[in-house]
Amino acid sequence: MKAATSPVPPTKPYKQFKYRFYFWLMDAATVAILAGLATLVWPLPGDIDGYSPLWVQIVMWPLAFMAGVVPVFLITASFMRDDYADGIWRRTMMVIGVLAAVVPLVLNTAYRITATLYTPDGGIIHRAYYQFYYFIEQDLNARAGMVGAWLAFIMAFVIVFQILRWKDSR
Repeated sequence: MKAATSPVPPTKPYKQFKYRFYFWLMDAATVAILAGLATLVWPLPGDIDGYSPLWVQIVMWPLAFMAGVVPVFLITASFMRDDYADGIWRRTMMVIGVLAAVVPLVLNTAYRITATLYTPDGGIIHRAYYQFYYFIEQDLNARAGMVGAWLAFIMAFVIVFQILRWKDSR
């Protein structure tokens, strides 16, 4: 008689789908974040007067969900990550930590340099200082500051994750 051998368990298709689905959600979140950032350059109708047409609201709600809720799920959903995705996740968190330490220092330094070189002649330094001034010297309440920092973190996470993934594929 043949000795009983334990067969190697076949790979479960739902696990492979789960791992792929993580990257699909990451791609969808990236598109939503880039579309949301594009509205900073090209505002949609109704952004200025506070009233948006129905079609803008229909477009923006799914984008807000994909850019705000889905990245939080992707950050916390360790059960959906395989070893490769988990490695990128760890490297992304390291990069985000460095960015959190360096970006405020760089922005403050650039703000101080443009303020020192400021001349009210309408030139490029004048425009740069004007942009930095209104970016940095905003009156924010605690909620607006917290939401802004949160959005910056999750957007940076998704973008850095995709850059590292792209870099690995090269």
